[in-house]
Amino acid sequence: MILATLPPTAEYRQEFTPKATATVQGAWAQAASDPYKQGGWWKEIVFSRISKYEREANAEGFGTFNISEEVASKVRSQLSKVSLQSLPLPAVTPLSGNGLTLSWATGTRTVEVTAFADGEVTIDAIDADRYVEMPKDKDGDLEAILSWLIVPSEAQLHHATAR
Repeated sequence: MILATLPPTAEYRQEFTPKATATVQGAWAQAASDPYKQGGWWKEIVFSRISKYEREANAEGFGTFNISEEVASKVRSQLSKVSLQSLPLPAVTPLSGNGLTLSWATGTRTVEVTAFADGEVTIDAIDADRYVEMPKDKDGDLEAILSWLIVPSEAQLHHATAR
């Protein structure tokens, strides 16, 4: 059984008690196969949010703001390959026409993954409102780009050591 086929047991909320959080994490750990456990708790929440938008009805007069099964599957597949244990939760936003955007942000850095219904997936790294060119060996490598997001910049390191 793969995690992508499981209905979300619960989506984390700030008002969850530590006991409820532990229960949800435990249920996921028992149900998920090993490849899905390698990436940390944040995946469970993101997969849950993606599932929510797969099931939502269209917004009348505004188009289809639900995510197609193909887009959801492709995004889950890419996320399942990321082994980073600690990441901020991304904003999960459906796009008109059955697409999806995930947006992680820390400080001045942002990583945006956009999956379109036609199968195209783009990954953008942004620092202080400027697009960042990733080295060719890291271009399209989601884990490498997300690692860039959480590694302190030279300015942050200098500031921290100057104290």
